[in-house]
Amino acid sequence: MNKHRMKVGLSALALMALAGCQPPEGTSFGEESPANGATRVSPLTEGSDQADFVITSVTGPKSVAPGQTLTAQVTVCNQGALAGTTRVALLLSEDEHPRVPSTTEPPEDLLLGDAPVTSLAVGQCTTVSISGTAERPPSAPVYAWGWALHLGAVVDPDGSTPEFHEDNNAYPGELLGLGVAADFVITSVTGPAVMEFGQPLTPQVTVCNQGNAVDYARVIFLVSEDDQFDLPSSSEPGDFLVGTPVSTSIPSGTCATLSSTGSVPPVYPPDTRTLHVGAVLDTSNVFEILKDNNTHPGYVARVAAGADFVITSVTGPESARLHHSLSAEVTVCNQGTRVMSTQVLLLLSEDEHLQVPFSGPLQDALVGDAWVPPLAPGGCTTVSTYGPVILPPLGSSDTRTFRLGAVVDPHGDIPELLEDNNSLLGGWIHITP
Repeated sequence: MNKHRMKVGLSALALMALAGCQPPEGTSFGEESPANGATRVSPLTEGSDQADFVITSVTGPKSVAPGQTLTAQVTVCNQGALAGTTRVALLLSEDEHPRVPSTTEPPEDLLLGDAPVTSLAVGQCTTVSISGTAERPPSAPVYAWGWALHLGAVVDPDGSTPEFHEDNNAYPGELLGLGVAADFVITSVTGPAVMEFGQPLTPQVTVCNQGNAVDYARVIFLVSEDDQFDLPSSSEPGDFLVGTPVSTSIPSGTCATLSSTGSVPPVYPPDTRTLHVGAVLDTSNVFEILKDNNTHPGYVARVAAGADFVITSVTGPESARLHHSLSAEVTVCNQGTRVMSTQVLLLLSEDEHLQVPFSGPLQDALVGDAWVPPLAPGGCTTVSTYGPVILPPLGSSDTRTFRLGAVVDPHGDIPELLEDNNSLLGGWIHITP
């Protein structure tokens, strides 16, 4: 049987068969890939005066036990040139090609149910809810602990509505686990964004159980030079393991946060580079139906030695008098890996581009400066900066509203991991005579 050919069927076809009628010759349905998730679609205008229905999403549970009621939401859009009504069918399939039951061939997929789609105007979308009893599709193996199935849908399943396109009525949907089992998925991996080789590294992961049974989740932390993680084996070195694997019991529908402490792997030469910190679920001793969602690409960490100063806030008054004292608070943080002190300047600017006085022609006005005491990695401090208010030398004499900003390490004499993140604009300040 050609798996790529949609078989007509459903309640309307059953009625046709009972009445001794046959479906229109040549009526078939091809599969489609998800086009988009929009709530409206652009109508087709290629000389068509017909509707054209497509499914843009199918949402439902990630797991369900056999015999339980399954409810899903199906979004149908009309991208044709004529309003119309139709029906949509919800199915469980072993592959990405949902097929409605046929009156002439053995069924392969399970029809969960169908629902009417009220009149859709051109470019309009609607979402309908369909429920049915989850069971093993006829084509699936009879003896199994569980089945990984696609929750898909077909619009205009009996081909009773003339459409501009008849080959875009199916939607494969996402995988669903049919059975009683846990289904672990890593939803996040967090940790330090900057680190040194050999330093302690303690990443954290959030693991959720979207299955319908409690079980133990075992997490392995890895560091890789790319976002593809390979577990070490007897034949392949794989990626670098961080700490030791950790595990915990996670009930259905809940999440847990796990961490493990290791060290940043030594890489030679020890130059500045980026590494991916991620995690993999070890399911060798866990029964899961869905096995393709057990790896998380993690985050990108910069590995280097040095300070990295950033300004996180600049706060000051909304107005000040010309030639009078102006005071502002500047918060500086060190997101690098080394303890270091620095300096910060407070400036007035007519635009969004801060320029320190000694880096070229004077454009912004220097209000004052302050010393920033030694900051440990991850540390922050707030310093007060003050000085007399003067106008930018190249500013217009009519301008009286300026941006208050600050620059850290203004001379650039402190080696930093990043040199393009040293300034921050604060709010507007009005200068009065």
